[in-house]
Amino acid sequence: YSKIDNRAMLRGDSKARSDYYQKMRSSEIMSANECRELEDMNPIDGGDEYKNPNINVDERQKEDDDVEAQDDATAEQNRAA
Repeated sequence: YSKIDNRAMLRGDSKARSDYYQKMRSSEIMSANECRELEDMNPIDGGDEYKNPNINVDERQKEDDDVEAQDDATAEQNRAA
């Protein structure tokens, strides 16, 4: 079957849409999957969570940052010794 979406003719350029989605996500008004649906894209796992991508940090990223901070502190102690 064919899908006709009149909204596609009304949407702005890709930069304007990207800016809009970024604002909506950072304000936690729209989820990633809601943005993807408007772009006729498939949903992603975890995409229905309302997280601010500019603030919320993935747990793995926190762990990686902690390890890096410990490595930096150890290196600094070794240089001081």
